[in-house]
Amino acid sequence: MNPPRRYGLLRRFEPQLEAEYRLFQDAALVARIRWALGAAVGVLLAYAILDLFVAPPPIMGEVVFLRLLLMVAPLVLLLAASFREE
Repeated sequence: MNPPRRYGLLRRFEPQLEAEYRLFQDAALVARIRWALGAAVGVLLAYAILDLFVAPPPIMGEVVFLRLLLMVAPLVLLLAASFREE
């Protein structure tokens, strides 16, 4: 195996090895993004449940609806899109 070559400030391996490395890194990155999105959805759902107990009754429905629509729904859509094959 040849040592990495310098391209300016970056080091690059042979094209085939570099491509394999990038595929490996992309797979790891997707897994971390999915975990982070899932955790964010979980936290926001917990806040929505807390809103049911803390928010004043006249605005409770609106608060929970807006939290779910504007905060949770986009994250769920992004999480679902991360499972789409290209």
